[in-house]
Amino acid sequence: MLRTEWSPKHLVAEMASLLDAGWAAIAYWFEQSSGQKSGFIVAGPSPSDQARAREALMRIHGEGGMPAMRYHVSLRHDPPIVEDEICRASRDGICVVACDFTHLAALSERLHLNTHADVVQEEREKCEEIINALVQRCDSFRAKN
Repeated sequence: MLRTEWSPKHLVAEMASLLDAGWAAIAYWFEQSSGQKSGFIVAGPSPSDQARAREALMRIHGEGGMPAMRYHVSLRHDPPIVEDEICRASRDGICVVACDFTHLAALSERLHLNTHADVVQEEREKCEEIINALVQRCDSFRAKN
């Protein structure tokens, strides 16, 4: 099923459920309408992280943005398989799993807009981007303390 309409409340509940299931963080990649910037929303288990994510989801929804991909972040070496998993990347004790929960990537393959290899490469790069951001945050936190 292709999701073309989405609810911030649904994504917040989904994110909370995944965090409760033991994932260290959940990220969503958003495509903005009308040529605005696309990007990530990342939330960890802390209430302040989730509140910021909730506010961002509400803002993006109001601006007409749409979630395109979900990323599960684990601090375990070998996290479980995720439904609709495309790929995973690991480095520095962090594993990120890309999940085509909207089925947009699969649709782009069926329509021959992208090959499977193109989708995997793009998602692996995004997983690496998330890992880089998390490593930088950890390094910054360590430097302050």
